[in-house]
Amino acid sequence: MPYSAFRISLIYLICSVLWIGFSDRILYTLEFPHSVIESISLVKGWFFVAITTLLLYFLIRGAFRAQARDHTLLNAVISSSPLSILVLDPEGRVKLWNKAAEQIYGYSAIETIDKPLVVVPPENWDEFIRNLQRGLSGESLSAVSLRRRRKDGSMVDILLYAAPLYDDGGRIIGVVSAADDITEFKRLQSEARDKERLQMALDKEVELRDLRARFMSMLSHEFRNPLAAIFSSIELLDHYGAKLEPDIKQQRYTDMRRQIHTVIEMLDEFLLMMRSEQVGLQYQPEQVEINTICQSVFRQCQLTSSRHLFRFTPLPQGCTLYADEKLLRHALDNLLTNAIKYSPQGGEIHLELRQEGEFLEILVHDQGIGIPESDLKLIFEPFRRAANVGAIPGSGLGMSITRQAVELHGGKVKVTSRLGVGSTFTLALPLPNPFKNHVQ
Repeated sequence: MPYSAFRISLIYLICSVLWIGFSDRILYTLEFPHSVIESISLVKGWFFVAITTLLLYFLIRGAFRAQARDHTLLNAVISSSPLSILVLDPEGRVKLWNKAAEQIYGYSAIETIDKPLVVVPPENWDEFIRNLQRGLSGESLSAVSLRRRRKDGSMVDILLYAAPLYDDGGRIIGVVSAADDITEFKRLQSEARDKERLQMALDKEVELRDLRARFMSMLSHEFRNPLAAIFSSIELLDHYGAKLEPDIKQQRYTDMRRQIHTVIEMLDEFLLMMRSEQVGLQYQPEQVEINTICQSVFRQCQLTSSRHLFRFTPLPQGCTLYADEKLLRHALDNLLTNAIKYSPQGGEIHLELRQEGEFLEILVHDQGIGIPESDLKLIFEPFRRAANVGAIPGSGLGMSITRQAVELHGGKVKVTSRLGVGSTFTLALPLPNPFKNHVQ
């Protein structure tokens, strides 16, 4: 309002003082006859009332017109707002319902004014009461995602902003809220998530197809040598078995068993990899004694080679871990088997256990052909093998499975290697707090 009550009162007071203080003096200064002055004095009071009344009329009319313009502007803003604007009293009854609310919810203002909020579903009524109480206690709500029910029964998603409504005295008399219809946004968001999940599934399928393609390539390459050797031995035994010396025949049988074991080992690794890609490796942890498991796997691998020197360094006082024994054995067996396989000239195979800070480390050292630096990161991917393996058979799956098995335990696999010198693979397993003192 351009004219406050204080301004109007001040103007009225100034006019009154000026009239009372100077009207008579002006008449005498102008030297009017005494009879004229008396006549004017009789009517000057009425004249003052008329003038001030007229002045007050114009001031008050201006104030009300300005107030009406502000009110019209506010109504226009509320009416044309794309947001649903509501005002609720402390009992939760609707006091204001704009056109956007009619469009979003389907209810007209006549159907909602002075009535409880009908768009709140019964299952969300307690939530509505809590939010109303928060507003009446002076708290504002910002960007709250809610669901409301339209007149036709369909659901609408809204993003709500609400604040307490104050009167001129500063008392809270209700809650005013503005809400945006985000149903379409939610639908698009859901479609985007569905597309993302579909893309992930497609990517997974492409990855599985790539794995299968690599397997078929590996199958035609890696299986050919052992199968050819088996076929050659069978042909030899069929045609010349009766003429061969017993020790030569036994050697042929031993060679066939070894080649068959190689094929079975590669098939088992592939099947395990495919199962892990589809449903994940099964992780069933239990308390295990790590020295015992390592020594057991170490002895089994020791029996497979007479060309190597084997050395085992256990933990001085042992250690009990919470681990999946089957996965742990598989990882250890793979590392020790690789150490033997990729050390064709013999040398030392050293299995070492030690504690490094928060981790128990299992190290496998060999003196084999080593791994090129460019291949160190690739060997943990499925069907990846170092460039220098030559004719040494293998599926390229063992290290990938080993890494997955260790990561299921919360650990990690590390490798250091030098060409022609050897490699060291390290399984780092986290030590649970209850067992740290026991290891130390």
